[in-house]
Amino acid sequence: FATNGGIMKYTGSISENIDKKNFISCYPNPCYDLLNIKINNEIYERTLIKIYNINGGLVFKSYLKNSIEIDTHSLKGTYIIKATNSMGVDTKKILIFN
Repeated sequence: FATNGGIMKYTGSISENIDKKNFISCYPNPCYDLLNIKINNEIYERTLIKIYNINGGLVFKSYLKNSIEIDTHSLKGTYIIKATNSMGVDTKKILIFN
């Protein structure tokens, strides 16, 4: 941090932390029939994927190393995808229309 006339300004870098937590892709978004979740790392390490509805209820849970395609015909609304592995936790918000 640096100060300039009493105003604090962050002068460091946070890009390394952001990049480590951006390791999944979810598409298409919004989703209509099928949702694709892909791990964006070259190691393809085992990653826990959980999908929660807007009320916090768990609607899907699976481990994957590369990618998965999920049938979303029984889902509708806003969902949160939470991916956890040794790189940290990544979350994405998706909209599902049917």
